[in-house]
Amino acid sequence: MYEESMSVKKEISASVWQRERLLCSDRGLRAVARVGQAVNLAVERFVTIGETIADDNPEIKQGMYEACKEARVAGSAIEKLCECAVDDNIDDRRAVVRAARSLLVSVTRVLLLADIVVVKQLLLAKDKVARSLGRLESVSNFTEFVKAFSQFGAEMVELAHLTGDRQNDLKNERRRAQMAAARQVLERSTMMLLTSSKACLRHPDCASAKENRDTVFCQMRRAMDLIHYVVKDGVVECSESESYWNSQTFDGSGFGSSRSEIEDALQCVLRAAKDLKKELYATALEQSGEFGLVIKAVQELVSSIKILASSNEIDRLQEHSDRFREYIEHILEVCKLLRHIARSESLQVSVKFTEINLRIYGPQVVTAAHTLARHPTSKIAKENLEVFADMWEWLTTDVTTVAKDILDFSQRRLEKQVYMSLPRPGKHGTTSKPLKPVSLDSEEQAKIAKAGLEMKLITSEMDAETEKWQGSGTDLEENNDIVKRAKNMSSMAFSMYQFTRGEGVLKTTQDLFTQAEYFAEEANRLYKVVRQFSYQVPGGHHKKDLLENLDRVPTYVQQLQFTVKNPTVGKSATFVKVDNVIQETKNLMNVISKVVTTCFVCATKYNLDFRGLSARGTGNSLYRREGAGADGDGSGAGGDVGKPGSAPGSDTSV
Repeated sequence: MYEESMSVKKEISASVWQRERLLCSDRGLRAVARVGQAVNLAVERFVTIGETIADDNPEIKQGMYEACKEARVAGSAIEKLCECAVDDNIDDRRAVVRAARSLLVSVTRVLLLADIVVVKQLLLAKDKVARSLGRLESVSNFTEFVKAFSQFGAEMVELAHLTGDRQNDLKNERRRAQMAAARQVLERSTMMLLTSSKACLRHPDCASAKENRDTVFCQMRRAMDLIHYVVKDGVVECSESESYWNSQTFDGSGFGSSRSEIEDALQCVLRAAKDLKKELYATALEQSGEFGLVIKAVQELVSSIKILASSNEIDRLQEHSDRFREYIEHILEVCKLLRHIARSESLQVSVKFTEINLRIYGPQVVTAAHTLARHPTSKIAKENLEVFADMWEWLTTDVTTVAKDILDFSQRRLEKQVYMSLPRPGKHGTTSKPLKPVSLDSEEQAKIAKAGLEMKLITSEMDAETEKWQGSGTDLEENNDIVKRAKNMSSMAFSMYQFTRGEGVLKTTQDLFTQAEYFAEEANRLYKVVRQFSYQVPGGHHKKDLLENLDRVPTYVQQLQFTVKNPTVGKSATFVKVDNVIQETKNLMNVISKVVTTCFVCATKYNLDFRGLSARGTGNSLYRREGAGADGDGSGAGGDVGKPGSAPGSDTSV
């Protein structure tokens, strides 16, 4: 139906275009006539499908037949008008446009009526599954359960097919993400429904087994209510379960305040949001950096819980269960944090549903473990615990994936500023010896992850400081040389941070060392620019603070340059060098951040002119030949604080 409608619309567009552009020749007239015939043929195929749908659905039959009739009339009119194109006059052109509009209206009406049928089919399939769930919940023996579950499975397949098609048709990003989340809950919960129901039937007096089963039933019903909500596009009256999803995910709220109070509140939110965004992002980055270790620890804890449950060690099981719940709370807090920094609706929905499922299904691992502890020889109880543990592993994988997606999406704007053009062998003062593509392994990355994260946090602080200049109404990119240099350094430091995570454009240790060289060169340029700026600052404690921090820059620049030039041989020595480079870069970045902060304070307090501060000969390029300083000839205000040599090629021989 939809493919046929697109064909009709394409032919209509071609008809109007040909009518306007090709009326001037016999060949054009023949083309217009053929387009008119094609339109009418496409309309006929389209309405034939519509009438077939009408025959199977009496409730829309009359409306569908009327819409199909109007479409036929309009299609026939377009064909006749195109055949009469010999009389090239304005009236005919207007008649073609009117007929095309009439055809589009009737086609749209047919599609809307067809969509009603699709929605009806989907809701009927959902109701069938709901009734099957009710039968499964009420069975009292295995024979009835097997029969009911077989019917439930067939109906779930139909529902999955219809909801999948509907998800692909949805245009609204949030609704599409909600449908995907609901379908995922149903798919993953089916196996847990099987094992938890079997465990409950085998051990009817076990409260924990019943809690497992009831939780799965409740969550599946909520997922189906969410499907109903999405299909109806949120305009239907909510049931109790729908209200749950609505309150959890549909971000709706009302104010009983006056208009002026709302406006005042919004202004307060806007003022606080900018600073809060930076703090949230930095915190989320810090928490996510430790997320891998947390997930690994909790998976080991789940393994221990399964062993303790099988061996009926109740006391130790309770102790491990308490620790497991603490991990759940920690992960949930990270999810909340990630949801607040998510930049797209689909990511917001994904992390929210992941959080909900973790909150609901996470504790059920412990519940299933206690069922097994009470019945340690029960194969069904053991199978049930395994299924809930698998669900927990799925959910932790989900939260790890969505965390990476959210942070990558948020960092994309920053990555555009990252220094991308790394030199190639034999160019820009680097060694001519071919470089080996050496990168850190996972163990080495873990060792320097903390230093890398600390550097990233300093980078975030630097970005926040440069945005203060922008927020003060200055011309950030063209005139503010301090900010320009600081942003360059922040971008380079960010790429070095990414290297510690095995990401970004720096792939080998040599890439890292080369980037560190350019970082030191840019620090040299910033030093000279700020030195010139300091001449404008009146005497006082602000100038004293500025000069104290500024005078530390040359020392850190030289230390970084010496570290980069230090030759190493062997994997262990090279890793030590990588760690030292990261540490020295972090130290330099830290003092630069303080310098930029003090510059902003001075510029604001004394209303100083920061324009035209570029040191002579620095230019815009970050590339310099071997042995060249930031100015090329060693001149410039303040002098060079250090001149990096080439990065030794031996550093990559790991």
